[in-house]
Amino acid sequence: MTRIIHPFLFAAMPVICSLERTKKLVLLTDGLAALVVCELSVVVVYGITWLFLRNAQKSALVASLTMCLMFCFHVFHVGVNAMVQRMGLAAPHGLVSLALFALLFAIMVSSVLKNEWKFGRHSFKVNTERFTFALNVASIILVVCNTLPLLATQFQLAQIDSDITATFHKKIPDVAVATSAVKPDIYYIILDAYGHEQTLKAFWNYDNKDFLDFLRKRGFYVVDKAISNYDRTALSLSSSLNMQYLDEAKDKLGKQWFAQTIFFHLIQDNCFYRVLKNAGYKWINFSTGFSADDDIPQAQNIHATYGSNFNVFLFMMTPLEVTDDYFPILRDMFADAYVAPDRYLNEVAGIPGPKFVFIHCNLPHPPYVFDEKGNRLPLDLVSNTHYSQPEAYLKQVKFAEIEARKWLAALLDRPGPPPVIIVQSDHGPLFSSVDLKSHVNERMRILNAVYFPGMNNKGLYDSMSPVNTFRVFLNDYFDAKLPTLPDRAFHSRSDDYGLAYEDVTSLVEFNRE
Repeated sequence: MTRIIHPFLFAAMPVICSLERTKKLVLLTDGLAALVVCELSVVVVYGITWLFLRNAQKSALVASLTMCLMFCFHVFHVGVNAMVQRMGLAAPHGLVSLALFALLFAIMVSSVLKNEWKFGRHSFKVNTERFTFALNVASIILVVCNTLPLLATQFQLAQIDSDITATFHKKIPDVAVATSAVKPDIYYIILDAYGHEQTLKAFWNYDNKDFLDFLRKRGFYVVDKAISNYDRTALSLSSSLNMQYLDEAKDKLGKQWFAQTIFFHLIQDNCFYRVLKNAGYKWINFSTGFSADDDIPQAQNIHATYGSNFNVFLFMMTPLEVTDDYFPILRDMFADAYVAPDRYLNEVAGIPGPKFVFIHCNLPHPPYVFDEKGNRLPLDLVSNTHYSQPEAYLKQVKFAEIEARKWLAALLDRPGPPPVIIVQSDHGPLFSSVDLKSHVNERMRILNAVYFPGMNNKGLYDSMSPVNTFRVFLNDYFDAKLPTLPDRAFHSRSDDYGLAYEDVTSLVEFNRE
């Protein structure tokens, strides 16, 4: 009897193909959880089918067919909508597509289970042994043809990544930390895409004065003229955590370089934590689903959910796309990661230090899964993955402020030595396309608030950008004597992930009343 392997290989194909397609945009580790889910799913389908059929080969055929069809649902759903709309009718509810898909699935399964197929006067008996062998061969070929290019690209990127990372590490000298030096816990909180106060006023007529006043009353230095150094997350966090600009990476890789995974590794193996590690710090990371900081090898990772962004987008190809309105599995993968500090921050704060706690919170960045009061909204990745709903964005801004207040109060009200806390946005939102200047001011002005207890705001200044934040910290607390760099803003007019960015510092404006 031919050994059955094709269901397990076909189950892996959606993950492998998605990784191959996005191989320069996500890390390989992003696919591990999805791969486990797919393999467990095919085992369940195979097992249930075998209980009814008591035939291993036919059960395997059903399992393979199920896994292949499930990841075709989104295409089927889009096709049904397009066909109906072409007839002049409104797009049907997703459950209609699901019912039609279930009917098609039932027809195909019944066809697979037939012992004999008839075509007019001709009939053909199904040889499941040969069919199993053919599917084994086909699945092996598909896996190999998609895996080899993926691995080849990863090998090439690993070599380039090693060179780039070494270049950045050389630019930050070893910082000697005396054993007697004060080593406060450090909390680095990123509110992704939170706009500067003037951006919120200009585009939404929203005054976040209450939130800023809260920060100032709790002892934070709020940088009035705060700019982001780069206009996208991977570059922005690479720059701030490595305490330097990315010019050398741009020079080595070229303006058209597309693989942002290089910068993910710069985040995971950054210069700032290298200094902290030598000083005895541990790194605790709140996993967000974003590829760069979902599972950092050097850190103790706090997982509120194992639904990375890659996993959510992958499983949105299945019937979960329409069932999520009723059983919000995928929505809650995003939402649980957004509010993970609510659940884990007190526990993390109680871990003996010194520690560096990295919280890259995707609030208020889309997708929009919360309203301003924290009520969870249906997940709609088609329309709200990008900046397309200004009102929904503002609601998440307000909710982000509520959450941040809770987190900061919990940290500052704890007994014991106060921690260092940095609250920043990695970049602003992106709704305006009126002109370059408006676009730059919306995107590059950010929130930047710093709490350095016992330092009386030493070294801080009103235009300090993230590239200098940790330089000032190391100078204040460890006497590192690192020079501060010019505060510059780099922006790309391209929507891709290339490095064709330009210095737009002169376009950023701050109007003081």
